[in-house]
Amino acid sequence: QATLAMGPEIAAAQEAIAALQPRIAEAQARLEKSIKARFAMEDAKSAVDNHVAESRIRIAALTEKVNAAQAEAGRIADSGCTAPAGASCKFLASARQAEKDLPGLQEQLANMKAADRATYERLQKTYQEAQTEYSSYGDPNRDIMNLNAEERRHQAVANKAASLAAAEAKLEEIAAEL
Repeated sequence: QATLAMGPEIAAAQEAIAALQPRIAEAQARLEKSIKARFAMEDAKSAVDNHVAESRIRIAALTEKVNAAQAEAGRIADSGCTAPAGASCKFLASARQAEKDLPGLQEQLANMKAADRATYERLQKTYQEAQTEYSSYGDPNRDIMNLNAEERRHQAVANKAASLAAAEAKLEEIAAEL
């Protein structure tokens, strides 16, 4: 009789299990998207980090050239030459060339910094978008675990359906004998 009394509870558990299936499928789909988004986010972060490292190396090398040109051009003032603009001695030839090259190197450095900054901002935006997408999926692993636990609770009751069917068959058999 206790088994027969569980009929509505067993039916409710079976319905609950059926209702959980779309939610479990949705959570699994979110998990797959979350994994892809995490990889995209990690790739974007790596691109930012690589760009920053390469940019620092390029900028440092060009800054070194600018500093060297400034130092070399400074030799003109330190030379004691009375007419440095028209100096033709071999001693100041490289200093005059450095003085001539310096504005171009400084412009090249400024352009490099601006271009690298623009690339950094573009890569950083891509990374932030990937982060936002990844975060939008929540924690599908936790959701799947919770839904599976809920399904197991309902399954424990639904598994008694065979006992219920046997009890109902026995009841029908007894009723037929009477």
